[in-house]
Parts: sequence; C-alpha cells; structure tokens
Amino acid sequence: MFEGLAAALGVTPPALVAFVGGGGKTTLMMALARELAQVAPGRVIVTTTTRIFAAQMGLVPAGAALVVGPVQGDKALGVVPEEPGRLLARPGVDYVLVEADGSRMRPVKAPAGHEPVIPPETTLVVPVVGIDALDGPIAQVAHRPERVCALTGLQPQDWLTPAAIAALRPLRGLLRARQTRAKTRVRRFPGRCRRPAATCP
Repeated sequence: MFEGLAAALGVTPPALVAFVGGGGKTTLMMALARELAQVAPGRVIVTTTTRIFAAQMGLVPAGAALVVGPVQGDKALGVVPEEPGRLLARPGVDYVLVEADGSRMRPVKAPAGHEPVIPPETTLVVPVVGIDALDGPIAQVAHRPERVCALTGLQPQDWLTPAAIAALRPLRGLLRARQTRAKTRVRRFPGRCRRPAATCP
C-alpha cells in the first residue's frame, strides 16, 4: 500500500503520469519518482516531452531511469509524445513520469495552442501551480501573461487570486488528454513555494 504522494495522487501500476502547468513540476515529479523507486526499484522511468536542464537531470533518484532526447548545451530535448507509452509497454516498467509542459520558471501559465505535450497513453494528468503565483502581478508571475489575462479577465498589473487561478483549470491540453484516453484522470497539486516555510500551506 502506497503512502505519501503516490497515495495522494492515486498512482497505481501501470501508470503514465504527466505533469503540466507552472513552477514545481520537476520537483514534484522527482519526489514521486523517489517514492516509487523505493517500492519498485528499476521499474520507474522519468522523461519529458519538452526539455530538461542538466541540473534537473541530476535529480533523478536511484532506482529510476532517465530517458531524454538529444542533449544540446545545458539541456536535453524531450522525446516524442508517443514514446512514454511505448516505454510503459516494455516488460519490467510499471511507472513512467513525464514533464509535459514548460513555464520558463514562472509559477503559473496559460498554454499556447500546442501545449501541453501530453502523451496519448497518459493515465493521470497533474496540473501544478506554484503558490508564489499569488505574490505579484500577472506580468511578473505568469508565463504567457496575455493568455492568463484573456482567460481570467484581469489586466497584466492585477494580482491573481485562487478564484482566478481556478479559471485556468479547463486548459485545452487537459481536455485534449481526456478526449484522447477516456481513463485519463486529472489531479491538481500545489507547486513550488518561495514564501517562508511557516507561511506555506
């Protein structure tokens, strides 16, 4: 029986978990990989359909494997969207965790038409928003602030509220994931917190 993140997210094998949204995706993905690798060593794969930086590649825990595309300078490119499903179908693989979105280190985002890059065989989508999205005007905290404004009805100088962030929930990519695979589930998760620990929920 799982505890911690796996239990909170309802992750059971075989699972292809896609992390999308704002700041905290990599940290959350690696934390889940670490937890899963403790109970299923050698049966966990971490990958991305966007890109991952060299410093982040070093966070892959023991017992999990990293699969990426070509390395260019300080980052590695992602795999094609169909690859995570093929990886999960391999013998001896129970979990594939995918960073399926980029936010340029901003805590919140609204996607462009081609985002997020969710693999078609995804079983669980985890949208992430950093709590520090509430700590400044949209122009400073959001990736693609013009799309955030269009979805929320706010202006670039306005600050987001929890209700405004909720307006970003019906993202095109999440709906596309559900249309692609009927069993895909969506679990929202709070992301990175830059406030002092005592003020983080």
